Amino acid sequence: MNGADASERVLIELTRLNRLVVQAVSNVGPLTRLSPAANCGPSGLPNEHVVGIVTDEVRARAARSARAYLKARRARDNLFPPELFGEAAWDILLDLYVSEIEERDVSITSACVASGVAPTTALRWISKLLDAELIVRRHDPYDGRKAYLTLAGDTGSRVERWILAIFP
Repeated sequence: MNGADASERVLIELTRLNRLVVQAVSNVGPLTRLSPAANCGPSGLPNEHVVGIVTDEVRARAARSARAYLKARRARDNLFPPELFGEAAWDILLDLYVSEIEERDVSITSACVASGVAPTTALRWISKLLDAELIVRRHDPYDGRKAYLTLAGDTGSRVERWILAIFP
């Protein structure tokens, strides 16, 4: 296979993934009830106190949107050098958010893969997220060699606010 064929296949796959993202976003529908825009913070995201109740169904749709977004980002890495668009910490937070909704444990190794960067770089970002108290490391009670990561405190709700604002 020559380079042109490979590029064309990547573009076809990106087009397919783009359609999936558009479909996921259009299926999300109204996720929350928001007060008027005057109640938004300086970032344009709604303040916590104006976001309505988020149901399990809404949370599952938000997780699907986040997963489609992450998948599209990984597909982009096939076209451009990933280090040009690196947001390893954000990708880790999004993956942990989705995994929390799907009730899946995330090992440190899995978080490194989700980051889209080299393992040593991912470990540095995980360390920064731990230091910032945005994530928590918990050890496997049955296997002392294993450790898992979860979102800390209100990190999940903050990530969720971003997802719901970006994929309404």
